[in-house]
Amino acid sequence: MIAAMIVMILIDIVLFWAPIIGPIVAGLVGGYIAGSPGTAMLAAILPAIIAGVLLFLAFTYFGLPVVGGFLGLGITVYLIVGRVLLIIAAAIGGALAR
Repeated sequence: MIAAMIVMILIDIVLFWAPIIGPIVAGLVGGYIAGSPGTAMLAAILPAIIAGVLLFLAFTYFGLPVVGGFLGLGITVYLIVGRVLLIIAAAIGGALAR
């Protein structure tokens, strides 16, 4: 699953100039590497959750846990909603791997 997450992130960064095709290709390839639709969707969503948690922890360290909580939750929701195509394509790629 970690390899699938890394592949999705790297392909998405490399294909940043193609806003529709980039996430679809990243999701299909990462989902195929993940091997199943559930694992692929988890690999597509988990980096957004990790980013939100790290943001919360960073702001908590500096004494602003409420700001960190709102900012971490906001970034997590923004990343998940912004990557709907990636999540859908990851599920399709995971289904194709079977």
